Amino acid sequence: TDTDTDLSVYDSTVDASDSAAWVYFDLDTRTIMSAADTEWDLAFKRYDVMLNGGTSGTGGVQVVAQTGAYDAFDTSTSAPSAGWVTDTTGAYAMGTWYDYDFMTHTLSPADVLYFVQTVEGDYFRLKFTDYYDSTGTSGHVSFQSGPISGD
Repeated sequence: TDTDTDLSVYDSTVDASDSAAWVYFDLDTRTIMSAADTEWDLAFKRYDVMLNGGTSGTGGVQVVAQTGAYDAFDTSTSAPSAGWVTDTTGAYAMGTWYDYDFMTHTLSPADVLYFVQTVEGDYFRLKFTDYYDSTGTSGHVSFQSGPISGD
């Protein structure tokens, strides 16, 4: 066991139910920020998740998506060395975070574990846990995140 590894897990929920407004979030401080603040990492609007990097921002935020690794969240302690991407024109790098059920018209978290490099250059593991609040209202994106070591 590596006793120097911080396996803290933080639960966060962002009210992104307004279809006209982005909600900006900083992973390092786990706080909502204003659009004018350049230190945000992720932004949420309904089911869309935008990075502060690539075509969506100037912060240099990037991610690695590991499909089929959702259950490895608790044991992931370091960021991958390759596969980093950011938002591009017409495509959000975290655009596949959910599965859509055509029968029930509901969203659920996909089997994807994300690794995020923040504006500050820190690394986090992240998995989405829900899209609905306790009353079933959509647009309340919940996720777990935790710091990890970089490459």
